[in-house]
Amino acid sequence: MIWVEWTEPFGPNNEPVYLRVSRETAIVVARATALTTETHVYESDEKALEEFIIARWATIREEPND
Repeated sequence: MIWVEWTEPFGPNNEPVYLRVSRETAIVVARATALTTETHVYESDEKALEEFIIARWATIREEPND
């Protein structure tokens, strides 16, 4: 499975919050956000994923399937 991971700096008690979503979820969120905030349509899933990663300073982690 391919995961997108990032850290939000300030949790409820000022501690970092570590987040992770699947690659597919990241793409869906990026596309939905673009439509609601920019009236923009990404030309590909890869472009949507790239923008999601850039906006969050995220990284990709691939884990083998069990």
